[in-house]
Amino acid sequence: MKIILFVCMGNILRSVLTEKLFNRKITERKLNDSFKAISRGVQGSSEIKPSQDAPSFDNIMKYPEVWKIQEPLLKELDVDFSDKVSQSVDSDVLGKAALIVVMDKKAYDLLVVNFPSLKGKILLRNIDDAGDSHDRVFHERHNNAIVNMVEEDFDEFLESSEKRKKEEKE
Repeated sequence: MKIILFVCMGNILRSVLTEKLFNRKITERKLNDSFKAISRGVQGSSEIKPSQDAPSFDNIMKYPEVWKIQEPLLKELDVDFSDKVSQSVDSDVLGKAALIVVMDKKAYDLLVVNFPSLKGKILLRNIDDAGDSHDRVFHERHNNAIVNMVEEDFDEFLESSEKRKKEEKE
């Protein structure tokens, strides 16, 4: 089983939405025995220096202003966040991942500085953090960027994870 890890700052929205959409696509293609997507955040990790404060809450549903905007958008995508609890990256999960897809430059820089040996299996995608925005249009564009990334990069992510897993064994 190859693990594809999606990482953002807080593991509240971007990486979670990507994980859920990616796993849906894995299921649609009947690849559940070969691949699994998971998500984490750099905030709150004891292994990230300088330390990044943990998110105030562990689920987007606990941020009322943002949830009011995101709830109908996530329903349109048929994505349920009720079971998700924010989790931080650690060396164990990073080591198990065949591929690490990081949602923004700040999280990428923190991972590369703190885990330089993993740089070869980290990909950067620039998806802005929507967390503090109360603009519905921004949130729609944000979610659409994630949907498009999953659609456009799905095969690349699978191929990259297989290639990197093979290289680790050699």
